[in-house]
Amino acid sequence: MAALRSAFYRDSRLAREPLSAEAAVPLLAVGACGFTLALIAYGGKVADESWWTVVISPLAPDSLRFTVGITGVLLLAAMVRLLRPARMVATAWGPETRARLASLGALAPAEADGAVFGEGDRAGFAFLKRDGVWLALGDPAGDRRDAISAIWRFRDLCERAGVDPAFWRVGPDLLRIYGDIGLTAVSLGEGSLYLALRAEKDLAQLRELLPREA
Repeated sequence: MAALRSAFYRDSRLAREPLSAEAAVPLLAVGACGFTLALIAYGGKVADESWWTVVISPLAPDSLRFTVGITGVLLLAAMVRLLRPARMVATAWGPETRARLASLGALAPAEADGAVFGEGDRAGFAFLKRDGVWLALGDPAGDRRDAISAIWRFRDLCERAGVDPAFWRVGPDLLRIYGDIGLTAVSLGEGSLYLALRAEKDLAQLRELLPREA
């Protein structure tokens, strides 16, 4: 898993989000459960057993089996909550965001509804919100690996918002990635520029939602 770290584009809540009461409770539960299991492991007839075998061991009293079982379940539940992917939100649009995108070489219009950056903040793009569609303005600019994570993050944001993702005026380099997230590339008739959208989307209807430059 460590060797494949770069293949994952979403950090866990524990690593990405600031510590809050929602994260502190499972974090404390992990510590308390781990301490309890450690105490049990250092004494008694079942000291050499794993915690799940203690639960079914005839050598352990019922009270110990119940305690270990509940502790193990709470430990696993708390770890799942801590390791869930972090909640993703789009970066609000403003002069600072626009400057960040410009420094990466991305399209940075005067007006946009937000921006999406990769997990490492080394690639990003602006986007517009349209009726039923969020429209990314061009390919993510910046580090290629981080650009791929930005595309997948945008897809996840759109899915959570209940809208379709689309990418306007993209080049051929990342078409395979757009295909991986379920988009079909349609030539805009402007050299090697494409519009990547859902295959079932009405292209004529979507054209009306494109920026004026289209």
